[in-house]
Amino acid sequence: RDLHSFPTRRSSDLSSPGYTHTGLSYLATYYYVVSAVDALGEGPNSAEVSGSPISPPAAPVGLTASAGNASAVLNWTASNGATSYSVKRSTTSGSGYTTITSGVTATSYSDTGLTNGSTYYYVVSGVNGGGESANSAEAGASPISPPVITSATTAGGMDGVAFSYQITASNTPTSYAASGLPPGLSVDTGTGLISGTPTVSGTFSVTISATNVGGTGSATLTLSVSFVAPAAPTGLAAVRNNTTVALGWTASNGATSYNVKRSTVGGSGYTTIAAGV
Repeated sequence: RDLHSFPTRRSSDLSSPGYTHTGLSYLATYYYVVSAVDALGEGPNSAEVSGSPISPPAAPVGLTASAGNASAVLNWTASNGATSYSVKRSTTSGSGYTTITSGVTATSYSDTGLTNGSTYYYVVSGVNGGGESANSAEAGASPISPPVITSATTAGGMDGVAFSYQITASNTPTSYAASGLPPGLSVDTGTGLISGTPTVSGTFSVTISATNVGGTGSATLTLSVSFVAPAAPTGLAAVRNNTTVALGWTASNGATSYNVKRSTVGGSGYTTIAAGV
């Protein structure tokens, strides 16, 4: 049987008695037979087998480490000839690596249970039947907790009046969001500024959030938008005709209609004679 078909077979996989031949040349093919010896002499040769030593794989390349919440995700490029990989970690850049897992057959690994705020350094080596490669280049990651909203959770504005509110959060957010805003308001996802002019009054429950590589933190902002009555019309004038009085006035900013009131007593006793004008 051709042992070259089984390049990752180990001597420990073979039955006893056995023998390990060392000092061979990689990729050369060697042919073996075995004979048995006893007190009467040597017996015939066994059937022939062959084997070709293999070299350890090249060191993996392209290692990256992406931080998360108490975690880091590693990715690398497959190393030619590797049948598995060992992942090593240190808290000191360039040295002190210890193997945290071996026998990894994928080209990625998620390291969990880390301490947020600490920096971890990683290298990866390839393994096959010929041994272990050199370590890859190092990659580092600093896990971080998700943001925590620190801005006020209540705010007030007025219908038709410009409004602004700044979302703030801990742990260096990279983006923001807000859902449930009243019409007229929007959020800048890069800065967390909510701004605009609300066009509807009422109380709104707005979900505000901030995100970083560790995740997303959110809170509920109770936003109260009050109705603002328009200012009193100005420039009211009356033109009298036979049995009629024609009224005219200057438009009031924000008014959508007008109510006309009349009295037979100056300064009081007004009753509405027309609405929705």
